[in-house]
Order: sequence, then structure tokens, then C-alpha cells
Amino acid sequence: MITLKSLHIMKRNYLKGMVRLLLASIVCCGPLSVWADSEVNVQEAGTLASLLPTSDKKLKVPGFINGTDIKYIRSLVSKGTVTSLDWSDVRIVSGGEAYSESYTTADDVIGEKMFYQCSKLVAMVLPSTTTSIQKNAFANTGLKTVDIPNSVRSVGEDAFAYCNSLATVVVGKKEIEIGRASCRERV
Repeated sequence: MITLKSLHIMKRNYLKGMVRLLLASIVCCGPLSVWADSEVNVQEAGTLASLLPTSDKKLKVPGFINGTDIKYIRSLVSKGTVTSLDWSDVRIVSGGEAYSESYTTADDVIGEKMFYQCSKLVAMVLPSTTTSIQKNAFANTGLKTVDIPNSVRSVGEDAFAYCNSLATVVVGKKEIEIGRASCRERV
């Protein structure tokens, strides 16, 4: 005969066994996340390369960055060293080198072609201070997710063109102006 007390003991033993199994799998298999996060705080724009000699796939950058820093980040993304960027606490400021061709940074703007053809970039959290995403900013990237903050007031033409893997776009609560064909697909 099964009593209430024996049911309680069986339930407790079952739960203990499940916890042991879970702990054993974590010890044997390692952590669930394959990539650790790197974080570097850039107090002075233009100094990221000296502060970040190596990086993990996921990179969080609080602080101030300019064209020189973005050029360096683009090189890390192009190599596949970095695939996910969290810029939620970054402030883009004007100055530094051109990040691509002759394109330079402007305060709080995701500039034209900033990540154009960075096919290994799969996730991006934009700075909370971003006011504009200019045309072709993320065209031909491998983006799967992008988080656009409330501060963005406009998204330029073809900003996310040919981002065929883009599945999740989190947009802030404000109404924004979206340019023609911002999310164009390949035909």
C-alpha cells in the first residue's frame, strides 16, 4: 500500500536524482554557451584596438567609439572573430578614420554602409542613443537578430537589404520613418 508519506519520499528521491543528472551533464558537457562574452569599456574614442587584442564571438562595448574603432570592429567581424555586438551602452561620436571607403562617423548615427557586406555579423544591439540608421548600413550582412532602440527616428533606404537570415527585429516603442526597401530581399 502506498501512503502519502511514501509518495513524498519517492517524489523527493526523484527530484534529487534529476538534480544529480543535471549537474553531471553540466560537469561532463561543459557550459551550455559555447562562446564566452568579451566586454571592453572604451573611455576614449579611437582606442578600442589597444584595449582589445583578442575577443570572443560576442562582444559588448560600453563607452565611446568613432570611425577608427568601427573600422577595427569591422575587421574582427570580417574575420569571423566577432559575430555578435552589444552596443547598448556605446556612444558613437564623430571623428577618427573612415570606417569603410570614405564613410566617417557622425554623433549617434549608424552610418551609411557601416556594416555593409559584413556577412559574419549575426546579432546586433544598437546603441540606446542612436537617432538614425542610414542607407545600406547593414545591407548584405548575416544578421539574424537586431535590436533597434526607442531613440531611432529614421531608417534609411536598403538599411537591411539582402539580410536573408534576418528573423527577429526588436523595434522601440516610438514611430519611426522607414526608407524605401529597408528590408529588400534578393529576387
